Amino acid sequence: MKHVLFVIVALLALSTMSFAQTSTDIQYDANVASAGGPLVVAVNTTVLYDLLRPGISYTCIADQIVSVTNITPIDPNNPESFTPGELAITGAPGAEVVLTFVMPSKLVPLAGIGEIDMTYDNQSASILDPIGAVPAHFFNPQNGQTVQLDATGLATIWIGGNPSVSPDAADGDAFQGFALVTAEYTGL
Repeated sequence: MKHVLFVIVALLALSTMSFAQTSTDIQYDANVASAGGPLVVAVNTTVLYDLLRPGISYTCIADQIVSVTNITPIDPNNPESFTPGELAITGAPGAEVVLTFVMPSKLVPLAGIGEIDMTYDNQSASILDPIGAVPAHFFNPQNGQTVQLDATGLATIWIGGNPSVSPDAADGDAFQGFALVTAEYTGL
């Protein structure tokens, strides 16, 4: 029994002897080509609100370019106007694309005082029907939207929002804000 115990202890002692060893990491790189080709978001026209009155909250519908029917209320003596911004999304024909938007909560004066608070609803953005050049679907840009590019690889989006002008905004003041639009293929 002592011999067996001695052999076990000897084996344990030998197994604790180190042999020279080392390790290293190897980097894996992979490049994946998009099956749909490049995806581009272009601004065709910017959002424009014109002749807004101080202290008034407006509701705007992203449906018609420069129309007195897409902004309320309206002063018949000084008609306000709203031109929705137009975005062109181009990519692989028939591809599905997810759009996300970070919308401005305020428009700030370039000079002067006051501000314009912005809110958004289910008529603040629309997907344009490529055949009839009218909105095919309205949506709230804050919720994002999935669109399918047409046979030519295009989707057109009209976008706006509902401005509330502060009472201290002066006649002639100009206000500005920015939205961030992101487009990505869904992989489907």
